[in-house]
Amino acid sequence: MRMLSGRWPALLLYYLKDGTKRFSDLRRDNPTVSHRILTLELRKLEHRRDRAH
Repeated sequence: MRMLSGRWPALLLYYLKDGTKRFSDLRRDNPTVSHRILTLELRKLEHRRDRAH
């Protein structure tokens, strides 16, 4: 498994550990992350997930 680097991936995985969440819920749980960064980081995680399967 590739290491996740950066500030947000580990935090996002923590919030997603219990299952799927809406984008707005993630924004509320992470008020310091911008809309753009959250979008980019979620896309990266999704891309990594798709490549792992």
